[in-house]
Amino acid sequence: VSPRISAEWEPSRWLTASLAYGQGFRSPQARQLGEGERAPFSKVDSYELGLVAKPLRTITLTGALYQTNLSYDLAFDAGEGRLERIGPTTRRGFSLRSEFRPAPWMYMATSATYVHATLDEPPIATPEQPSPPYRKGELLPFVPPLVMRADFNVNGKLGRAWGKPVTFRAGYGFSFLSNRPLPFGESTPSVFFVDTEVAVRRDFLELSASALNLFDAQYAAAEYSYVSNWNTRATPSYLPMRHIAAGPPRQFLFTATCFL
Repeated sequence: VSPRISAEWEPSRWLTASLAYGQGFRSPQARQLGEGERAPFSKVDSYELGLVAKPLRTITLTGALYQTNLSYDLAFDAGEGRLERIGPTTRRGFSLRSEFRPAPWMYMATSATYVHATLDEPPIATPEQPSPPYRKGELLPFVPPLVMRADFNVNGKLGRAWGKPVTFRAGYGFSFLSNRPLPFGESTPSVFFVDTEVAVRRDFLELSASALNLFDAQYAAAEYSYVSNWNTRATPSYLPMRHIAAGPPRQFLFTATCFL
């Protein structure tokens, strides 16, 4: 049983407020279960307060405050190569989004999401892990507290060629991820990159050029901190080390598309 309830209020034609609560669950991975163990489902309680404002036909503003409580959460254990239970967690934050259409040929959108995700209780110590890398009140690993995104694009007509109209579209988008916490008190650097695209179309044929990671930002697509030792000494080191998988460098893509 997963009860859900929501209510909306419209104090004016351009403003809508909403309040919602829902309960759900998340099933565990099969690899987490031992021989004959019952599958423990993680219960999720979610609360949200939202506002949608449309002061003008060309502007839409959306905002929400939220809280999510999980009876137990998961975190990726790089040493084991799988998700492991780390205890109950709480996520609190807000989400903001704006959309602008100042003209039929122009579109702009921005969004930002902030989350304060913390561990309510530490994981239980085990013989395999007598000193868990997480403590009560610590930020959840791998979850960036702030994520931002902005998009801008335009489109229009360039003229005619061989009796057919020629149109174009162009745009860019940038993404920002704040420092992500890691186990053992480590954190990752923030990430910022820009993507662009330009396209020209005549009749059924479109030619486009895209640049991904335009400024060739060097960042880690995945980053972990765990005990790793390649030394051949009799007594290995048990200090956690930083490991990364590099994000893709600047890429240029050229595409020809036929519309049937």
